[in-house]
Amino acid sequence: METKIKLSYVLPTFNEIENLDFIFNQIKNLKKNNDLEFIFIDDNSTDGTYEYISNQKNKFNNMRIYKRLDDKGLSRSIKAGFLIAKGEYVVVMDTDGQHEIKTTLNLFNRIEEEKLDIVIASRFLQESQIENFSIIRLYFSRFGNFLSRMSLSSKYSYLSDYMSGCFILRKQSCQKYIKKLEPNGFKFLYSLLNQCDDNLKVCELPFHFKKRRYGKSKLDFFTLFVFIISLINYCFSNWIKNIIFNLSKIYKQYLNKK
Repeated sequence: METKIKLSYVLPTFNEIENLDFIFNQIKNLKKNNDLEFIFIDDNSTDGTYEYISNQKNKFNNMRIYKRLDDKGLSRSIKAGFLIAKGEYVVVMDTDGQHEIKTTLNLFNRIEEEKLDIVIASRFLQESQIENFSIIRLYFSRFGNFLSRMSLSSKYSYLSDYMSGCFILRKQSCQKYIKKLEPNGFKFLYSLLNQCDDNLKVCELPFHFKKRRYGKSKLDFFTLFVFIISLINYCFSNWIKNIIFNLSKIYKQYLNKK
């Protein structure tokens, strides 16, 4: 009888070969858990990442890897991994060493205990710790979170990290929204919150956001700039939608009074 998968890990990769030992050393500790699966989504790395993971795959019976040649990008990789995941819950985490599997187990405990739809590992709660975050990136992140808060429903105004790369989703409740997503860049979580019409129950947990172990972050200044511009675009489009909705509501009330 096939074991039912409880928890799927979606792990996007692009040129992360130097960081993979750190990830696989953590996975080895969970090797006996037959209700877990690990899905690597590689954006056609040029440094041997795909080949490395393919070789490791032979040592595990709960691992899959897919190479994406077209329609690449972090958010699109996350969506692709989510849609093929078999688990009741889906964890998303980076593979550069900044997120640890022990953090995701805390997220899993909370989402099960409180019957939530999303639990986010937040870098910006009071109890959180951040290693080696540049001032520029910190200010960009805070400004991006401010714009996110302003453009989303007030129901989610209590959140502190709309751009986290580490979170867990309840597949059944999130799937219909993720199927409709057309995510770009780094804003998968924000896009999901924007799409779900306030219907998902969300909370955050603090965690230790570690320094990237090797290599350079893909989140350079230009990418951050484009991200902020796209967020501003989201803000204006949402505000315009709200204005149109409210005006149409007022107009209908006016017609009913005539």
